[in-house]
Amino acid sequence: LTVDEINTLIDHATGDFKTLLIILVCTGQRLVDGVKLKWESIDFDQRLITLIPRKTARRTGKQVFVPMLPQLVEELQNRKNKGAYVLPDLVELYNRDAGSTLSKQVRKIFNGAGLKGSKNLDLQNKRAVVDTGAHSLRHSFVTIARLAGFPDPLIRQITGHTTQEMVDHYTQFSEKL
Repeated sequence: LTVDEINTLIDHATGDFKTLLIILVCTGQRLVDGVKLKWESIDFDQRLITLIPRKTARRTGKQVFVPMLPQLVEELQNRKNKGAYVLPDLVELYNRDAGSTLSKQVRKIFNGAGLKGSKNLDLQNKRAVVDTGAHSLRHSFVTIARLAGFPDPLIRQITGHTTQEMVDHYTQFSEKL
């Protein structure tokens, strides 16, 4: 997504969904990790989020340290700290059906912002892949981080990518960015 598309998307979202999209684009984390972000993972003094991503938790248990960008700090500081999770209502929604309903609602926000995705079939993994959606914000994070001069080893550490090839794959440079 271009910066303009990201801004349009965030402007189109409201409430918890707006916060979720900001978390995703500013951290490069997957949907589940953005939804289930806990207050205890956030250190405002050091401007750092520390978490163990769900996808790699069992395999490596490795912590990820994500520097907080100013937009994310501002968004999180404006939220009320009620309970363990930053987005408790979205956690409840995610837990109902492993994120299916939540993903559909995020898809509606993308569509409403004019970012309609098309489904393609990934024959190798036997699943449908949508070309824009919550995961697009992970790609956007990598691209923006590289443009901002983040070193690739830091980007790999934040996203959990183990190879330079994955960082290159997630980078989407274009004249539009």
